[in-house]
Amino acid sequence: MKRLDKFDKQLGEKIRIFRMVKNISQEVIGLCLGMSKQQISNIERGKRGVRVVEIFKLSELFDVPFEAFSPNKEVKYQMVDK
Repeated sequence: MKRLDKFDKQLGEKIRIFRMVKNISQEVIGLCLGMSKQQISNIERGKRGVRVVEIFKLSELFDVPFEAFSPNKEVKYQMVDK
């Protein structure tokens, strides 16, 4: 597996985890990024790369630091009861 392919898969998995923790649909993510649900699905499966500007928008949407998407950062999250 190429290094970039591995990065896309890791990044896609992080995006999926953040989306599920925040209970946000692929449709909503797509609206925020100007993409279709299918494109978001492709990102989450590592089939499509993500531009830096898209990562920045996702960090704001998920309320996580931009660095959280780094392949060297472990995904950590807390579920907070409200």
